[in-house]
Amino acid sequence: MLIIQIVPHLPPAIDRVGDYALNLAQQLRKDFGIESHFIVCDPSWTGATQIQGFPISQVNVHSADTLLSLLASDRTAKILLHYG
Repeated sequence: MLIIQIVPHLPPAIDRVGDYALNLAQQLRKDFGIESHFIVCDPSWTGATQIQGFPISQVNVHSADTLLSLLASDRTAKILLHYG
């Protein structure tokens, strides 16, 4: 099973929402074998394309089309939106 987690930021940015999402992904993997793919929605965020084995995609332009193109990669995935 795959969950797409949409977050405002991930490390190295300090963001409680992103930190929580990463911790949740680690626990879901450990307890249930559920994988996560992160989508960072801040075009100015700078970071890696992977964190602790989880792939990261980034919305480079704020638009529905950009987000939908990233979500279309796996239509069977569940989506979890984190915001704060």
